[in-house]
Amino acid sequence: MIEGETLLLFLVLLVGVTLILAILIKAVLDRLGVPPLVGYLLLGIGMGVVNSRMYFLTPSVREVYAFLAELGIISLLFRVGLESNLAGLIRQLPRASFILLGNLSFSSILGFLTASKLLQLELIPSLYSLDCGNFREGSRYRITRYSF
Repeated sequence: MIEGETLLLFLVLLVGVTLILAILIKAVLDRLGVPPLVGYLLLGIGMGVVNSRMYFLTPSVREVYAFLAELGIISLLFRVGLESNLAGLIRQLPRASFILLGNLSFSSILGFLTASKLLQLELIPSLYSLDCGNFREGSRYRITRYSF
């Protein structure tokens, strides 16, 4: 296990290499017309694959990368919020309601059939799974609807 100053140096080096790779990936993908987020995701997947072979992500390094990942998600959501068109989103609400009803129906029926046929539960527990599917989808709808 890496200790003290060596850990700090390794961490700075690893984050620096990751940032340089991210900048290079962004430059290449901009020329290809592909969103940089795709490259960032592939970089993360690639780091996971390399780590599975060479175990260089110690628990403390993983904490730093988890923190950086959370900062990235927060900044991405902030940017999406700034670029959102509220009037356009409200205009899409009637069309989105049909999608919501389809989602509710599909997930409810799938949950009920899974509980009753696959898990061979009785009627009442199967109906409970139907209600849980509706609650999950409905709460997701309420969160997105009232977060404006």
